[in-house]
Amino acid sequence: MKSIGLNLSGREYKILIGSDLLSETATLLREAI
Repeated sequence: MKSIGLNLSGREYKILIGSDLLSETATLLREAI
């Protein structure tokens, strides 16, 4: 997924990584609960 982001523009790359981090954070929160 991150390799795809490298082919996108800087802004789209940041959005891709940002959403990736959000999904990881949501997973961690679900595991913590």
